[in-house]
Amino acid sequence: QNANMNLPDFINSFRIEEAKQRLLEPKPDTIFAISLDVGFNSKAAFYSAFKKNTSQTPTEFKKSNKS
Repeated sequence: QNANMNLPDFINSFRIEEAKQRLLEPKPDTIFAISLDVGFNSKAAFYSAFKKNTSQTPTEFKKSNKS
């Protein structure tokens, strides 16, 4: 309640944070492999939660954070 989000969104926020770190590794796994590793059952669910959390798709996030 204090975070102004429901339980699934709260849990997904932790999953997305882990996915963001993994996407920025020098040689990351595929986006689909990362989505499964952090606990999503499908690529569609991962993309939807990622976009809701970051306002970007995983691919956009990866491109915008390349160093």
